[in-house]
Amino acid sequence: MEQSISAAAVRRAHRWTRNLGDEFEHDKKKWKAAAVALRLPYWDWTDKNTEDFGLPDVLRPQSFTFELPGPPKTNYSTIENPLAGFEFGSHIPDGFSNKLWASPVIQAPAVSYNEDWRRTYRWPTSKVNPTEDYLKIQEILKNGVAKKDKKTGKFVIVGATAWLREKVALLFTFPTTVDEKQRSFIWDEFSNTTFQSEKKAKWQAQNIDSIETPHNILHLLMGGYGAMSDNDYAAYDPVFWLHHANIDRILSFWEHVYNEYWMGEGYYIDADASSPIPFTEKDGTWDIDDNTPINENSELKPFRTGGAKRPYWNPKDTRFNEGRKGYTYPDIETDWGNISLQDKRPENPEQRGRLAAILLTHFHPTPSRPKIIRPALESPIGLPEGYEPVDRYRRFTVLVRAVGHAFDGSYSIQLSYKGSTIGIFTVLFRGKDSQCAACRVRSNTGRRVRGLIEIPDDVVLDIIEDAKLDVKHLTSDDLSNEILKCISADLVGPTGVVLAVLQLKTNGDSIQESGSTLDQSIIPHLQLLSARIATPVPALVSQLTANAPEPGPTPIQFCDWKEHVSFDDGWKRA
Repeated sequence: MEQSISAAAVRRAHRWTRNLGDEFEHDKKKWKAAAVALRLPYWDWTDKNTEDFGLPDVLRPQSFTFELPGPPKTNYSTIENPLAGFEFGSHIPDGFSNKLWASPVIQAPAVSYNEDWRRTYRWPTSKVNPTEDYLKIQEILKNGVAKKDKKTGKFVIVGATAWLREKVALLFTFPTTVDEKQRSFIWDEFSNTTFQSEKKAKWQAQNIDSIETPHNILHLLMGGYGAMSDNDYAAYDPVFWLHHANIDRILSFWEHVYNEYWMGEGYYIDADASSPIPFTEKDGTWDIDDNTPINENSELKPFRTGGAKRPYWNPKDTRFNEGRKGYTYPDIETDWGNISLQDKRPENPEQRGRLAAILLTHFHPTPSRPKIIRPALESPIGLPEGYEPVDRYRRFTVLVRAVGHAFDGSYSIQLSYKGSTIGIFTVLFRGKDSQCAACRVRSNTGRRVRGLIEIPDDVVLDIIEDAKLDVKHLTSDDLSNEILKCISADLVGPTGVVLAVLQLKTNGDSIQESGSTLDQSIIPHLQLLSARIATPVPALVSQLTANAPEPGPTPIQFCDWKEHVSFDDGWKRA
């Protein structure tokens, strides 16, 4: 893709400058140099400006007029914004088919007219000649989830961007050091929502979301019933590439910090295991059979490196920004110094902890950690060496295990409080008519994906206040039961249409409402978890900041995980 962009730019620069006289030699050089230097850009949706202003203007439909090389103010060209969509021309690509967003729970099904649309669309109406709802995209980016206003005490709607930024920030709370045999287990949890090693390995999961979680929600946020919500068509929308380039950027900074965590030859059951268990390609690909073992040296066909001895890329080739990959990203500038991928990678837990803390704070401020439970009576389980727990605070989160094929396409699990959304986990999935054979196999096997939805501290405090709970004597189990009474869960389609609702049981009595019971094979499994937050002891803080120009933030890690109530029963069709 990037090679094609570069080649097209070089051809354009040559076309626009080839007939210019010698007096414009300087212009020729500038345009040709710019063409050679052009690379795939990224859209940083974690930028605070996205939270404040929404979608950048450069990604919206509009016309651009620019001056071509040559005599000044004599040669202009006007084009429609190529980043707003992709035109298919007179021939729709082979294999495109109309997508009926219908299931037993949808009253008024919609259609994505992929066979008829001559271009990609974002949040299109369900028509052959649709209009795009960019106002809806703005509304979600700027007004997506609920947060309590400190001045009024009321819950207001803030942008989904704030939630996405928090998701990215939490990626920098993984442990800065673990047992050598646990490293591939950490990588597996971070890298994807299937978390293959979780079923057999005995290590404690960190319960930090995968990088795929913010990736997936952005797809549906930009798509609606359009291309980005369906992986069969998403890559035709230019924003797909800008989005994935940003995911690559986040990955690059993560692996710069956590450079010891990697898939290697497989994962270990525990610290006493003598050999690793290979990761496998569960459902195969066009070139790999089902359950084929894969490791860091497996060929990534059809992507060639160009070398004679190793014609295909392998996972090890893709690590870091070195060699032929050639990815470059600007430094992340913070009040505590710049973080550059050109710098030497951190070599010890203290160096990793400092960088992780800066990136955590850069992407999203750390939580306030209010006192919400009684003092702990015992030491926390899994407390990292050199860390101490934050007194009387626990972070509550919902662990989600969702069926990919539940609604013949992408959907989300949405948690709400007092009528406002407080968090979302998105399942990005192809429909049953997809030509992706492995995807059809996943549908038939009922494959589940894993994710987490945090319960904001503001919500927990509001629940405590409304219920008049005494935090001096409140246990985490008591608080979890109260949380369960107050939140609601829905399954929603790409445009927010409610597909199913969870009727929770309170005080032992089920809520009787209309709607037939959702098939047990497609209901998501939800469980409320909680953990303590640990911060470095003063001596470790001194080590972290010893050579730093400014003290800066300190890292946090989670420990003492507890499983509370599960709430699977009660799903009803909307």
